[in-house]
Amino acid sequence: MSVSTHEIELTVDQATSAKLNGVGACAYGLVAYETSNLSALPLVVWKASPISSSQTVSWEETYKCFVVRLDIADMLSDPVKRTIKDAALSAPIAPGWAATISQDLLFNLTKDGNDEAFTLRTEQAGPLTCGITFGTGGNFQPACALPLLRGIDAIVAPVQRVFLMLSTSNFELGAWVEKSAGDGLLVDMADASKRTVKYDSAAAKSPWPDASDPASIWATSVAPGTDLANLLRGEPAANIPRR
Repeated sequence: MSVSTHEIELTVDQATSAKLNGVGACAYGLVAYETSNLSALPLVVWKASPISSSQTVSWEETYKCFVVRLDIADMLSDPVKRTIKDAALSAPIAPGWAATISQDLLFNLTKDGNDEAFTLRTEQAGPLTCGITFGTGGNFQPACALPLLRGIDAIVAPVQRVFLMLSTSNFELGAWVEKSAGDGLLVDMADASKRTVKYDSAAAKSPWPDASDPASIWATSVAPGTDLANLLRGEPAANIPRR
């Protein structure tokens, strides 16, 4: 199976870069997806600090599914538990496959899932949290997390949209970010393997591409405080049944 690689090059002018680093800002990347319900949480998959004049967000279309013994309600209520660092169990997976967690805590993979999505199931009693990791530079970073309940399939489909954010807030890889904590940009990667975007705090209208920039066709600026769960997970896709 061939693996596609995608890149976003983020360029920052020298004066802006110095200003951002002077206040301890970091650049973050989160990805979009569609799920069989609206309970999934977006997680940080890329981070850069200090911010240089050019940095590249890159990822491969290679995936793993994971499960942790964590009640997702704890991620919602306890800031200390909002980061998924080490998965108790993980296994490679591709769209069209289903992964079932057995009573022995093993993944059984079968080719009987949704053709464009990952299907996760469990024979274990909860609470469990599952999700999908994205390949980034040879590593795998958790990209979304959702509850896994016995008897109810969790279905996740990757979407080619990436959210970039510049913020002085400190988030770890695998952390759930509830709201945009700084200037953000939603980048549509459909039909493109690489995009280049520029951030300029001295720009007259917006530090990100504005309506006069050709990039505005596939990039949309996002205001601080925007709900990222609603922005990145969207409504369930037409080909993904609600459960």
